[in-house]
Amino acid sequence: MSAIQEDNKKADGYKSRWDKIQRVWKNNQLLYGVVGFLLGLVFFPIIQALSNDLINFLDNLSAEVIGIVFTVVFIDRIYQYREDQRHKSTLLRELGDTANVTVRKAWRELKDMKLHTDGTLQGISLVNANLSNINMSTADFKKTALNDADLSYSHLVETDFSKAEMIRAKLDNTNLKRSKFKKAIMSKVKIRNAIGIGVDFISARLKYANFNDSQFTKCNFKDARLREASIQNAQFIECNMQNTNLYKANLSGTQFINVTFDQNTTLPDGRRWNPNIQLEDYTR
Repeated sequence: MSAIQEDNKKADGYKSRWDKIQRVWKNNQLLYGVVGFLLGLVFFPIIQALSNDLINFLDNLSAEVIGIVFTVVFIDRIYQYREDQRHKSTLLRELGDTANVTVRKAWRELKDMKLHTDGTLQGISLVNANLSNINMSTADFKKTALNDADLSYSHLVETDFSKAEMIRAKLDNTNLKRSKFKKAIMSKVKIRNAIGIGVDFISARLKYANFNDSQFTKCNFKDARLREASIQNAQFIECNMQNTNLYKANLSGTQFINVTFDQNTTLPDGRRWNPNIQLEDYTR
């Protein structure tokens, strides 16, 4: 038998079996329909149960995954916050150091983190800190303890020292443009050879302060207490000295140009200012 004949025989066999299947299906369509329906009734609940279990499983899985992710993120945030607080505490401690190199490094980091203006420096202790020769402009030192601190040669433009305690602090050769010392406690402070423009000294306590060789323009000394202060060879231009207490202050060589006094201003000899008083009597 040739190969072609053998292939033809196989094809005839397939066709015969297919014809037989078609005849069986045609003669028993109703039976198969009933059987299919019954099988559907039997397996549908099983399939549905499996589907519900799968959906419930996925729901529970998604809830657990979300819970795990939330927990991990929350714990990570707490850990990061604690690390940030620990690092911040370290920087503030270093800022109060007596070694200027350590202080300058800490200041750079604090400034990069913008912590010098957000209130972080308010009320902390920087007693004896060596803050000299640093640009601390716009820093917020309100209510900060700076007793015996050295801020000489620093830039303090728009720096806020309101209500700070600065007893015996050194601010020699500083730039004090628009800085604030309102209600600051500054007994025996040294502000020699400094430049102040628009500085707020309202109600500052400056007993025994040293302002020698400094220049102040358009500064406000209203209600300031300058008892027994050394203000020699200084210059005050267009400043407000209403109700300023200058009792026993040394004004030798100092110039007062267009300065505003009032009847509540106390002069070095204890007298109250009036338009007839010659200030040259105190500045010679």
